[in-house]
Amino acid sequence: MQVIYSKYNRERLPNYQIETSIYVLNEKRYVRKRALNTEARIHINRIYSNLVLLGNRYKHVIVPCAELKEDSVVMEYREERTFESYLLEAVLNNNKNLFLKRLSEFYQFLESLQPNLQEEFMPCKEFINVFGDIGLIKNVKCLEVSNIDLIFENALITENGTFVIIDSEWVFPFNIPVLYILWRALYIFFHKYPQYLRNFTEYEEILNYVGIYKDLEKKFIVMEDNFLRTVYGEDKKRIISKNYLKPINTIDNLINYAEDKQRELSALDREYSEYKLSREKEFKQVLESLQKEYELKIKELENYIEQKENIITTLSRLNDEMKFSTSWRITKPLRKAGEISRKILVKTKKLIRTGWEDKNSSHIRQLYREIEKVKQMCVVLSHTNYLISLGGTEKYIYEQYEYLQQKSIDLLQIFPDDKYSFLGEEKSLLYGVNLNKEFVGYFTSDQIVNVLKSFFSRILNVYIHHLLNWQYRDVKVLTNFFKLNNIKQIYFLHDFYFSCSSVHMNFSSVENEITYPCVKHILDGDNIICTKCNFGSNLEPWRKIFNELIKQMYKVISPSLFVKEIFVKIYPDHVNKIEVREHLILEQRFKKKLSLNKGKIRIAYLGYKSLNKGWKTWEKIFKNDYFIEMYEFYHIGSSENYDPNVIAYDYSFIRNGRMAAVHLLEAHKIDLVLLWSTVPESYSYTLHESIAAGVPILTFEQSGNIARKIQEDSSLLGKVFKSEEELLSFLSNKEEVLKFLERTEGLWTYELKFNAMDIL
Repeated sequence: MQVIYSKYNRERLPNYQIETSIYVLNEKRYVRKRALNTEARIHINRIYSNLVLLGNRYKHVIVPCAELKEDSVVMEYREERTFESYLLEAVLNNNKNLFLKRLSEFYQFLESLQPNLQEEFMPCKEFINVFGDIGLIKNVKCLEVSNIDLIFENALITENGTFVIIDSEWVFPFNIPVLYILWRALYIFFHKYPQYLRNFTEYEEILNYVGIYKDLEKKFIVMEDNFLRTVYGEDKKRIISKNYLKPINTIDNLINYAEDKQRELSALDREYSEYKLSREKEFKQVLESLQKEYELKIKELENYIEQKENIITTLSRLNDEMKFSTSWRITKPLRKAGEISRKILVKTKKLIRTGWEDKNSSHIRQLYREIEKVKQMCVVLSHTNYLISLGGTEKYIYEQYEYLQQKSIDLLQIFPDDKYSFLGEEKSLLYGVNLNKEFVGYFTSDQIVNVLKSFFSRILNVYIHHLLNWQYRDVKVLTNFFKLNNIKQIYFLHDFYFSCSSVHMNFSSVENEITYPCVKHILDGDNIICTKCNFGSNLEPWRKIFNELIKQMYKVISPSLFVKEIFVKIYPDHVNKIEVREHLILEQRFKKKLSLNKGKIRIAYLGYKSLNKGWKTWEKIFKNDYFIEMYEFYHIGSSENYDPNVIAYDYSFIRNGRMAAVHLLEAHKIDLVLLWSTVPESYSYTLHESIAAGVPILTFEQSGNIARKIQEDSSLLGKVFKSEEELLSFLSNKEEVLKFLERTEGLWTYELKFNAMDIL
């Protein structure tokens, strides 16, 4: 056996210290990974298990054959080109289009590793142990089993285009975002070849291209930082390994040695950049940590309580089932465990409740100090943090905030910390509080009222935007306080939560899995349908509560006539309280001139990715080979480049203003917008953004206010279809589509203005 390359990882923690070598035996090359101590043998066994796991999971990918030998695992050596070499080739030829195409191919390869990728990331306990707690990430695809070291140099390509995975050291059997794997590959690549990439492209530009924006990259940096701690330990988290090479004195080995040294220098450069970035980040974290420490401790205690409650619920059920059985005596240890768990839960609850109910606790004093600075304010009750979530309700609240700021009025938002049961009776539930654009902390409804008692004269109005995730008991604590102090309360209807617990007014059969919108039945006075619906069981107490709530309201604001009709049908006694105010005012700008694209027709999906917004229908369209020849596909409102046939553009109403989507539709000369909502929309910002850009709209007849607006407003151009088949048939007829688009001549475009009216 002739060893031609050897690398030692002694700077790692003992249980990860291994040697990687390449040797020749009987004129054939092999790769060997060997444990450098007894503790690392478990890691070697894990590497072998990873190879077997990946080989079984990935039928369309080549995973090298391997053999486990005592303290080492031996694999066949592969000769194919690395994916890194293909990328570098595009860089050296100054071919940016080819470079971006290669990146897209690599991302598609990562996505292909698992069918039906999860599209929301929530860290599990095992993930947090390795990568830290980075919180929820929405609209990001995840792999259930992830090889995070799948960087460009660890992926080979055969002559027929098949991928070969040559490194399986860091494989984790839990959800990890696909984009994190791509980010690691890009980060290493850019720091490995700075001399070639410096004049070729910008690192941030490529990250934006693949959908990794600054906020997401910050989370990935936290993941990487914690991963390095896991491998190198707390004291060595910034130290990159020095590769102890043992070259053989041949020309080939000397060349390999030089190449390895170049990689080592690049790695050190990368580590220095990471170190510099981390120091800046750590300095900022130190400043923030004191404020967050208390909240994190409370969160830990709450999670602990939830776990214990689940244990107690299970033990109680088992105890009830078994205490009358003949084996009751055998279950005595189980019942004893249940009693111990109950005692733990009681003690923990007492601890956390004491913290929340202490009127002199620091977080309550902080809320008092913040509100004390306010001269005038309006209070908002809604279902999510409007500074983080990006739905239509949050858009309107943000518009309210900006309008109030112009008048030197502050906005205090209260929102639930979790998804609470509306009809529940729990005490001391927590609600988040924002003052303008700053998060203050979490409090109980009683604590919030106790603080507001000192400042009630400064409250001008209360705006209730949404009560989803609230517990009515806490709503009542707040609304009764506002009523007692003669503060006007205005209820804004953003969907149909006032009707029943089905936010989208979807009938859900108790007999089978059939679901469909039930608006027409409600408007026709068909109440029998509610008795056959899963949401009908709590309908009577639900509407009784909302009826009492509406009695306290000064006004009820509906965003459309469509929603008002449903409200009046359910609560006829309050017809005089409700009035229609659209969220936006359309001010005429100019009339469109007919300017059809000479090439393909441009069709756009507008808004965020959601099944309720017709995502499945959109997928059928942009994946259809016939439509690919006829249309250019755009997604206005996506940070993810999910398909090579779809051009995606992200925007934010907070960063870019309310006309952001309108300007993107105009800039890219979009001919058609698909607004295929499968549930009734109460208003629809995307509808009004399309109207403002003068772009014709294609929608489903069950899309609520979208369909109603198109059908009843002759100044708008759009088509309402009875089925998906009817839509696809229309899109297949190019002549009919072009004839329809000729009618855009003379359509008005509009400036979108916030409809403040007399909300004060």
